[in-house]
Amino acid sequence: MPIRLLQAPPKSQLHATAIDSNIRTEEKTRELPVREKKNAGLIQALTKQWEKLRNRNENAGPLRKQLATDTLAKVQGRVAELAVNHKASRILQSCAKHGTSEDRAAMLEELLPQFLELTKSCYASFLLRKLVSTASKPQLQGILRILRGHIPELLRHPYAAAIVDDLYLCASGQQRNAMVAEFYAREYVLFEQAALPKSLAELLGTVDASKKQQVLRRMSIHMQPILEKALIDPMITQRLLAEYLLAAPSSLVAEAVESLAGPGLLRIVHTRDGAQAGCAVMAYGSPKERKKAIKALKGHVWTMAQDRWASLVLITALQRVDDTSLLRSVIISELLPHLEAMAEAKQARRILLHLLAPNSSCWLPPALAALVQPPKRIAAVAVKAPAAANEDEDEAAEELVADEAEVVIEAQGAAEQQEMGISKKEPLVRIQELLGQGNGSLAQGLTLLASLKGPALLRHAAASDVAVEIARGGEHGFLGGADNAHLAAMHTAVVEAAAEPRQSATADAPKDAKPGEQHIMEDYYSSRALRSLVLMSRQPGAAGETACSFAAALWAGALKGRCNLWVGTHGEKVLAAVLSCGSEKIRQESHAELSQLLDQAPEDWAKALVGAASS
Repeated sequence: MPIRLLQAPPKSQLHATAIDSNIRTEEKTRELPVREKKNAGLIQALTKQWEKLRNRNENAGPLRKQLATDTLAKVQGRVAELAVNHKASRILQSCAKHGTSEDRAAMLEELLPQFLELTKSCYASFLLRKLVSTASKPQLQGILRILRGHIPELLRHPYAAAIVDDLYLCASGQQRNAMVAEFYAREYVLFEQAALPKSLAELLGTVDASKKQQVLRRMSIHMQPILEKALIDPMITQRLLAEYLLAAPSSLVAEAVESLAGPGLLRIVHTRDGAQAGCAVMAYGSPKERKKAIKALKGHVWTMAQDRWASLVLITALQRVDDTSLLRSVIISELLPHLEAMAEAKQARRILLHLLAPNSSCWLPPALAALVQPPKRIAAVAVKAPAAANEDEDEAAEELVADEAEVVIEAQGAAEQQEMGISKKEPLVRIQELLGQGNGSLAQGLTLLASLKGPALLRHAAASDVAVEIARGGEHGFLGGADNAHLAAMHTAVVEAAAEPRQSATADAPKDAKPGEQHIMEDYYSSRALRSLVLMSRQPGAAGETACSFAAALWAGALKGRCNLWVGTHGEKVLAAVLSCGSEKIRQESHAELSQLLDQAPEDWAKALVGAASS
C-alpha cells in the first residue's frame, strides 16, 4: 500500500491559527470569575480609563487630573490590594503623577496602615516611591513615624531600600540624623526626645569605652548583611559606610573593604560618602583587593575623572597602589586620548596636577586631601609562636586567630603590628613610573600637548595651572628639563606669543574680548600663570632650574626693553615676578629698567603685585 505524505499547511495559515489561539486564550482569561482572579474585573475596567489617562495628545491639564480623580474614586478602599498587582500598580502610579495633591494625600492615608509591609512588595514599592517623593513635610513625618525602628531592617531589602533612600533624600537634616541613629543604639529608637548625634564620630567621642564597643557591635551587625547583599546604592547607606570605615576596628574595616573591592565600587563613587569609602578601599585594601577594584574601573576611568568625587578615588589609587603596570594599563591608558580635555576640565585636571605636583595643597584643598589620604590604620596580625616542645603545642600555635594575636602583640610590643594597605614603593618612584618615558608615555603626551598648544593652555582658566606644571618639568623634573625637545618648543612658543606687538594683538579685538583672544601678557589667566612660572625659578632642584631657564628666555626674548608696554596692565604682574626671579642677572637688569618707569622703589612696587604668589 503506498504511503501518503502529509503536506504541511502554508506559513500564512499557521500564523493566522496562532493569532486566533491567542485571541481565544485572552478572551477566556477575561472571562475568569472574580473569585479565581481577584479584582480582575475592576482592573480590566481601570485599564481602559488608564489608556486615556496616559495619552498625552488627547488629555492634558485639568482633563487629565479629572480622569485621575475619577479613577481613584473607583478604587477607594482597595488601594492597598491593587498596589501589589503589576498592572494596577502602574495605574495608581499614573494617578499619583497626574492627580491633585488631595488625591495623593488620600492614597497615602489609605496606604499608611500597611506601609511597612508594602515597602517589600515588588510592584507596590514603585507607588510608594512616587508618593514619598511628592509628600509634604507633615506627610513625611507620618511616614517616618511608621518606619521608626525598622530602618536597618528595610535597608537589607532591595525594594524597601529604594524607598528609604527616597525618604532620606526628602527628609530634613534632623530627620536624617534620626534615621541614621537607629544604627547606633536602641535608645534612639525607643526615646524620640533623645539628643541625636550628628555623626558616629561625634557619638563615639562622648561615650566611654564599653558604650563605644556596644555601638560598634550594633553597627557591625546591621552593616554586614547590607555589604553581603551589595545594597550600597542608597545615600543613607553610603553615609553609614563612610562613618563605619572611619570608626570601626581594623579587623571589621578589612572585611568591609573586601566586600567593596569589585564592580560594586562604581555604584557609589559619585557621592562624597561613596568616594570616601572608595578611597578607603584603595588605601586599606590588600594588593589582591586593590587589583580587583582597579580592574572593575576599566572602561569607566574617563567618566570618573570628570566627576567631582570619583576623581578623588582615582587619585588615591595612583597614590597608594604599587602595581604601576596595572595602573598604566587600566587608568593611564584610558586618560591618554583625553589629555587636552583633562587639562581644561575642572575636576579631571586634579589628576594631572597630582602627578606633576604630588600632595600640593595648591591643587587639592585640605577637605579633599583628607578623603584622598585616609588616616593610617594598624592591623593586628597573627604572630608566629615560638618553637613548641611537642606536636600538640604546634597545632595550638597554628590555630591562633587575629583576635588572639592582638593579645600576643601587646605582650611582645608594637613590632608585630602592621599598617593596613601599606605601600612599599617610594612615592617619587611610583610617580616616575606612572609618567613613564618614550613613545606612548604620559610624560610624552603632556609635553607634546604643551608644545603644540602652550599659549592656548595658559589662557584657559583651568588648564593654565596644568600648563605651568608642565612648563617647569613637573616635580623633581620628571618630565625632563629645558633640554627636552617638547618643553623647549613650549618655552619658545610662549616667548614668541609674549613678544608679539601689543597693538597688533589688540587693535582688531573688542575691548570686552573674551579670554583667549587677548595678548598673552594681558589675559587674566595667562598673566597670572606666567607670574607663577617665573616665581618657581627660585625653587631648588630640577624644576627650579627649568623655570629659571624659561624666565631667562622670557626676559631676553619678550620683556627686555619693552617693560613700558606692560606697566599698568595685567602684564605688570609678570614684570614683578621677573624682578623677584631666581636669576641675579635678570633681577639686576629688570631693576634698572623698571627704576626709570616707576615713581617708587621697584621692590615695593613688586611686593604688592606678587603678594601670596611669592610665598
